[in-house]
Amino acid sequence: MRARVAALFTALLTAAGMLAVSASGPASAQSPFPGSAAFSGYATGATLHVDAVQGAAAGPRVVDAELAFSGESANTAGLGSAISNEMSEVVQPAQASKNSYGRGSGVELGLGTTLPADPAANQLILAGLAQQAAAPTDSFGATPDQILADGRVRKEVGPVKGDPLVYASLLRGEAAARWNPSSCILGAPLGYGLGYAADAQLLDASTPNADGSFSQPVIAADTGTPTDRTASQSKSFTYLRPNGDGTFGLVSEVHETIAPVTIAKGMAGGTTIEFLGEWVLRVVATGKPGGASYTYAPAGQPTPSTPIIQTVDASGGAADGTVTKVVDFQDIFGAAGVSFPSNPLLNLTLATDARSIQPGAVPDPTKKPPLAADGTSASAAVDVLSVGLVNPDTPVADVQIAGVRLGHMETSVKVPAGGIECPIPVSKTASPDPVNAGQNFTWTITIPTSSGALAGTDCDLLNISATDVATVLSGSPVANITGVSNGGTPSTGTVSTGHNFSTAWANLGNYHPGDPPIVVTISGTIPGNSGAGVLQNTVNVSATLGNCKGGAAGQDIVGNATVTGTALLNGAAVKGSAIVSGPKVGGPAVAPARLAETGEQPWIPVVGGGLLLGAMALWRGRRRLHPVRVKQ
Repeated sequence: MRARVAALFTALLTAAGMLAVSASGPASAQSPFPGSAAFSGYATGATLHVDAVQGAAAGPRVVDAELAFSGESANTAGLGSAISNEMSEVVQPAQASKNSYGRGSGVELGLGTTLPADPAANQLILAGLAQQAAAPTDSFGATPDQILADGRVRKEVGPVKGDPLVYASLLRGEAAARWNPSSCILGAPLGYGLGYAADAQLLDASTPNADGSFSQPVIAADTGTPTDRTASQSKSFTYLRPNGDGTFGLVSEVHETIAPVTIAKGMAGGTTIEFLGEWVLRVVATGKPGGASYTYAPAGQPTPSTPIIQTVDASGGAADGTVTKVVDFQDIFGAAGVSFPSNPLLNLTLATDARSIQPGAVPDPTKKPPLAADGTSASAAVDVLSVGLVNPDTPVADVQIAGVRLGHMETSVKVPAGGIECPIPVSKTASPDPVNAGQNFTWTITIPTSSGALAGTDCDLLNISATDVATVLSGSPVANITGVSNGGTPSTGTVSTGHNFSTAWANLGNYHPGDPPIVVTISGTIPGNSGAGVLQNTVNVSATLGNCKGGAAGQDIVGNATVTGTALLNGAAVKGSAIVSGPKVGGPAVAPARLAETGEQPWIPVVGGGLLLGAMALWRGRRRLHPVRVKQ
């Protein structure tokens, strides 16, 4: 077996540098986030990472493979800086004109890459790389195999017969990205990526089977008990989650389903590693003191005796199928760690808890995830299991033929102190503006500002209510309210100095993103004896989120968004407001004063007009006292 493996790596060295793929996307104008809050987050996962014959962190890597690789990111300031994971694989390329991004691939294979410079060089991406970025949404100029109904792009291929490098029956990548320059994206991921691989095998140490599959793959994710557990999947996404006080926190998470992985399948010492269900790594930052946290555990509610990982003999010999080690939940999360040799060729290490993200280094499990005390940032990384494939002919124990990480996940979020503000887009106008004494006018409230103002949000606004207050901003104008639409109360009143007018709408109904806005009006008239000045009107709108569907693969958000609970999207409070300084009111016999434009005080045109009238009267009086003599 050792001779076959050595021959395989010799062949791989010869092939190194023959494969190259690059991806880039068209530039587009970036729209700034409307609020003052600045936030960012990313998540990435690979169910299997393999690197072979790597002598140092900064040097050549003969083989580099990622199975079911997903990644995504979001940043209000734009994605101007690239993001790479701990193994120097690109999670998000630099694209300053975008705010959110998603990517997914079935298998990525690198030959002869040099680290740390340009780790993406010589990358063969099987099934293609599914990418999407926003705003605006695009697929980087590449034509995806499918555009799904919810906007995801998908690329897939299968079967893939690439002896001696890779075999798979199906490889798939999916991606989605959402961004709205007018409002927060609620109920759906900002960025989403999925990588999927079925019956995947890497590095054949013998001749292939008739169907193209490998007879002796060094790494195989195509067997287990039951034998139909052959699919590996990772999905990464970042989303906004209500804090319960009208603000929002940011969550990034990775979900992985890991097929049983066999190392040295069909060879002496071959071992299968089996995993329990779906694994989840999640970080949360609320912007509140104590609000930074992480969660790492199998999905659901495991008990202390729930089997997590077991190794099974897969040598093809007499002991094939024998369970050699069982690790349960208590072993992992109730102790300092689990490290054990399963056979002379393998060193297996199981970390108990999440750790800090450590790029370009051998991870130190004692470095715990950094959690900001004020709740503004959190990040974490984990490998469900790391495996070292050693060469027994080498006297140095720590020299590895290959390194394997199973269930690699990274997540990171940053938010402002106090949380993220996500106001409902609301507008208010006054018409006509300016208005003269004796004229009618109307205040118009629009909820939201346009039919596209909440594009990307996957929740409805339910039970929308509003309160409106009209006041005198300056001068001495008077306005009589003559009507309020949509059943607002009270329907009549007066606005004058020292006397405000207010009205309320207990329930303006529900709003579904994309529908025409809800329009509310307040009508009034300026009496003939009104003074000049400026009116001001303020409206405050509130609603609750409901009917959240979690589109663009955000079902985990509206369903089970924590390991043991649910996200409070449905029923969360959201608010918005709008203020209009107007209309500007002109008093009797005075031209309308455009105070908001000139910046003048309201008494200036009144006094100025009085002085002018007085001067004219004095001049006319002098003409009566001293008649003009006409020359005969």
